[in-house]
Amino acid sequence: MMARLALFVLALVGFCACQSAPYMTQRSYADIAIGTPEKTLKEQVGEPYQVKQLGAGAKEYQYIERVEPSPEVYEQHHFFLTIKGGVVVDKRYEHEEAPFPFQFSDP
Repeated sequence: MMARLALFVLALVGFCACQSAPYMTQRSYADIAIGTPEKTLKEQVGEPYQVKQLGAGAKEYQYIERVEPSPEVYEQHHFFLTIKGGVVVDKRYEHEEAPFPFQFSDP
């Protein structure tokens, strides 16, 4: 009985370790409304990649989504959210796409 309990606990811990943290995607970005509380934002999409202080009590959160459309193309989505007074007051999106700086070739 004790061995079964230990095995169950070990499996449960393994399952929980496989759960990933929340992250920003184009869909989650679209779902963020102006006025969303900062705490709710972090619960929904996790911690930002970078925080930039803008002055006057405002800060800009940057999130990055990396996409791999093909082995030859590098693509990222950059999401910027301005936080002031503890809520989202502005948001913008930038798309970056370029060929990889190196190519693999067959010998």
